[in-house]
Amino acid sequence: MSWSSSIHFGFESTIGTWVFFTFNGRTGIISEIEGFSPKALIPNWYTPHPFTRWSIQFDKEHRFILEGSKVIEEYWTLHADVTRTDVLNLLTPSTVCALWLGKLGYTILSE
Repeated sequence: MSWSSSIHFGFESTIGTWVFFTFNGRTGIISEIEGFSPKALIPNWYTPHPFTRWSIQFDKEHRFILEGSKVIEEYWTLHADVTRTDVLNLLTPSTVCALWLGKLGYTILSE
């Protein structure tokens, strides 16, 4: 696992369903979008706290489910390159929301 890995994100949408997408840390491409519809939006995308519930997953041994900024479920085995603190400090709700909205210049691929 490294920062260049694919990172899977999910968020609970405005209609209560989950939307998932994958971010490729090497290429910056967002793909594998699931559950998205014009009604399934980020609840508070215009605020510093855009998500009610959301998730970060590198693989089965490295994942979080969060409520706002609070971790409510965690599966994290020790890893030399990336620590739990590194992940939670870098991948804030605002950062993940910005990735989804395209504010950081990443491309969303259609299938």
